[in-house]
Amino acid sequence: IERILEKYRSEEEEDISRNAGRGDTGLNFGAENYEEGPPKDLVLEIFQSRISLEPTQCIRYAFGGCPLWPIPEYNLKISPCSECGSPRKFEMQLMPGMLNLDVRVANGGGLFDSMDWSSVLVYSCENSCEAGMKEQLFILPPIT
Repeated sequence: IERILEKYRSEEEEDISRNAGRGDTGLNFGAENYEEGPPKDLVLEIFQSRISLEPTQCIRYAFGGCPLWPIPEYNLKISPCSECGSPRKFEMQLMPGMLNLDVRVANGGGLFDSMDWSSVLVYSCENSCEAGMKEQLFILPPIT
């Protein structure tokens, strides 16, 4: 398991370093080329290509990285940490593979009331402050 986890971390770090400093949002992946088409189709094609590598992946962790957008990028209003005021950074993403799980929420409510979403983005305090344990979630609409 450690070997697999290290390989995953290495691949994610390569993606982040390739895209760092370019203002890239995760739409360009190395030497992969995509035909011009409507932006919505291009984003979906890239997303599907990427998740096809690990179709059962439920969580994509990349603290400080970029989300893998299933739909054209939203202008997210990411608020600072409510406790220390530091910026929040992308931490992880719930992937469509989660939709295949039989998820039961004990309290009968919350995120999984409806499984009608394409991705859930999680942003957390960049300092991981003890008091700032409240993450900010963005639930992206389903792919249509």
